[in-house]
This record gives sequence, C-alpha cells and structure tokens, in this order.
Amino acid sequence: MAIDGISLFFIKNELNSLLKDGKIQKIYQPSGEELVLHVSNTLGKHVLFLSVNSNNPICYLTEQKVANPEVPPMFCMLLRKHLSGARIRSITQWGLDRVLFINMEAINELGNVTELALVVEIMGRHSNIILLDQETGKIMDSLNRVGPSMSSVRVVLPKQPYIYPPKSEKTDLLTEDFSINSIINPYLESDKPLSKILSQNFTGMGHLLGEEICLRSKISPDLRPSEVTQAEEASLYAVFSELKKRLQEQNIEPTIYFDQNGSPIDFSAFPFAVYQNYKQVHTQTLSEAIDSFYSQKRQYQFLERRKKRLRDIVKKQMGRCEKKYANQQEDYLETLDLEQYKMYGDLLTANAYRFQEPFPPSVTLQNFYEPDYPEIKIPLLPGKDVLKSAESYYKKYKKKKATQEHLKIRIPETKQEMEYLENVSLSISMASNTGELDEVYEELLKSGLATKVTNAYAVKNKKGSKTPSKKDKKPIMPLRFTKEGFTLYL
Repeated sequence: MAIDGISLFFIKNELNSLLKDGKIQKIYQPSGEELVLHVSNTLGKHVLFLSVNSNNPICYLTEQKVANPEVPPMFCMLLRKHLSGARIRSITQWGLDRVLFINMEAINELGNVTELALVVEIMGRHSNIILLDQETGKIMDSLNRVGPSMSSVRVVLPKQPYIYPPKSEKTDLLTEDFSINSIINPYLESDKPLSKILSQNFTGMGHLLGEEICLRSKISPDLRPSEVTQAEEASLYAVFSELKKRLQEQNIEPTIYFDQNGSPIDFSAFPFAVYQNYKQVHTQTLSEAIDSFYSQKRQYQFLERRKKRLRDIVKKQMGRCEKKYANQQEDYLETLDLEQYKMYGDLLTANAYRFQEPFPPSVTLQNFYEPDYPEIKIPLLPGKDVLKSAESYYKKYKKKKATQEHLKIRIPETKQEMEYLENVSLSISMASNTGELDEVYEELLKSGLATKVTNAYAVKNKKGSKTPSKKDKKPIMPLRFTKEGFTLYL
C-alpha cells in the first residue's frame, strides 16, 4: 500500500524505540532514489532503508542485503562526511503528514557538536531526502534538488532555508477534537463519495484507510455525506474514536495480505476489513511486515519473470509442434489414395498391349479389382505411353506408401511431444521456487527443446541487455605517430 501519514506515524514510533541513541556506522546510496543507513546501539545493529521512488516512497528497517555501486554518488559522500558517527537523538513527524525528521548530533571538522536532521519527505513524485542544519534552519543538500524553474512554491537547494511542504487545512485526529456532527456536517453539500471526503479532509489518512473506515462503520464507501443516516453517523464516530485511541496507545497489528496464488498484495499497520477475504500473516513489527512484503514481492516477481521466459520457450516449441502436427495430418490425408495409384499401374500394365501410338489422353478399362468389372477411366500422363504412365503411377504409389509409413511413426511422436510440452507448462505454473524452474529448464535442454532459444532464459541486467561476451568487446588500437623518422605506438 502507499504509505499514508498514519502508517508513517506507527513507523516513526517503531524507529524511535529501536534507533534512538544509535550511531550511524555506514551510509550507502544504492540508486538515485534510495539510501541505506547502518545504525548500531545497545539494542543491536539495524539497517534503515529510505526510498523516494515516485511510485513507492517508503522508509523501514530491513534485513535484506542491498547491492551498492562501486563509486558512491556525491550526495552519499556528503552524508558520509557529515553523518558518519552521528547519534540519532529522536525521530519526529510533522503532525500526521508524511514528513519524517531523523534528528542527530554530529561532530564537525572543528570538533564541535552540531545538530543535523535527515528529512524524509514521502510525497509521491515530490518525495525527497534532505540534509538539514537545524541550528541555522538551512538546507545542506538534498537527494533531489528543486530550483525556482521547477517549483515556484518551494525551493530545495543548498544554503536555502528549509520550508515545510504546503499544508492543507485538514483535521488532525491526534491534536484536534471532533464530535459526531463535525465529521460529516461540513461536507453535506459535497457530491464526492464519503471515503474520498475522509481521505481528503483528515490528515494522514490515505484513500484505502478512508474506505476501511466506511466498511468498519457499515457504510458504503460510495455513499454521499447527505445520504448518511444518524445511526450510520454514530457508527462512523465510534470508528473514528477507535482509530484515535489506537494512535494514542500506539496499538498496531502489522499484517501482510496474500492472494490465492500466494502473491503478496498489500500490508497494513492493523488488519483491514477491505482484505478480509485474503490470506493474512501477522508480524511483530511494521518494518518486519513491510520488509517481508517487498522481499516476497520481489521474489514472486522474479519467479514470474523466469516462469514467463520458460513459458515463452514452451510456447514457441508448442507452436512448432502444432504446426508440424497439422502438416503431418494433412500429408497423411493425401496418402490415403495410394491404393488407387497402384490399381492404375496394374490396370495399365495388364492392358498395355491393346494400345498403339498415338496414345489418347486417357483410357477406359475394366477394373478387375471390382466384382462386376466396372469400367474405369485412367488418365495417361502427358508425353508418356501406357507403360511409362503405369511406371509413374507405381512411383507415386511407392512414394505415398513410404510417406504414410513414415507418418505413422512421426505423428504419434509429435503428439507425444505436445503432451510432454503441456506437462512441462503445467510444471512451470506449479513451480514454487527458482530451483524447480531450473530443473524444468535443464530437462528442456537435455530433450533438445531449448537449444535454439537458450538465451530466452538468461537473466538480463537493469538496462535489459544481456551481459556482453568477450567476443563483443572491440580491441583498443594503439595510437600511431612519427617523430624524427621513428614510428611510435602508444
């Protein structure tokens, strides 16, 4: 799920309890949108993962290993300079908005204690990570710089004062009181669905949580505020009060949801009625739920990509088999008249003495293979006499006979191969891990079905191209120049 302010509130509390007084040991920047902080304190070693990816901005503690570039980016180098060895004093949130402050004490080049903060703004495509000097209130640098040409509302550049993101006039569940009437009455004239009104007018509440509150209140999420009855309004107030109590008591039940195929579809800080028909797995911490969700999702997606590559191999081979099977069936049907050619040859040979040149285009003979000796018209081949026509008919008979005998063997083999590929396709669909897929692939290689499309199963790099081989690398030619009659190569 997209992290909303209320989910971030629970994450903030969790990080505070685990990272407070922690020392920043290592800082990495795996990509232009991610940061990894290694923190250690009396509770142990922790890895904090921060992402400002526009599709999935998030922060949580992870146990997964993240690949890092050999050369750290400039922002990472800046963070290492100022934050290596810094102590985390607290982690705070701007109300229930999606802005997190990791407040730290660090030692500068002069040996003085300075107060710095790593500001994590989780706001979709406007997400950012900012290093802030809290003593001056100025920005030291940011992961994504925002100049005046990019935004007329808020500039995020070094040495510029930090300005909070624009805040809308929303109700804060934690700091503001509300009554039964205050939840819906201000919006009675609105035509928007109730779930959307809740998510747009209460701080930290995402669209999914707005829908969840409606379901818990036994109100249709698509209902207009003016259509809500007094009983439903009272139920809505009770659910709001329950949510506020959960926030105040920091009561969470982290949950991961899976579909019928075992694919993780979402997570939440507490069980959602929206997902009551899905399999639910509970974890001890919200970070554990998020980490497990994304880890399993990556594994599932990786497994599905490999399945697709194998399916492509099987599909290509199945298409080849189906085409071959259809051609074989067609060829077999064409051989069913082979006895007719033998009969033509026999009749022409037996009656060859009766005909002299010039030979007619066809001859009419009595068919002694039939009980009543009916007459049969047999065409003579152009430019050939009766005996040569008979010889040609015998050749056609032998050719069709050989083809038929060959197809009687090949058609069952092709059908068996198609059945085998169907079983392979079923095995691919039922595979639950990459090891099982590797076994299927090895079997395809041994059977010769994957020899021509082996590279379809090769894992590609991030740019989508296969790892270049040594043959692809062009040799570097030396520079050639002449000086004082000597030819030099460099």
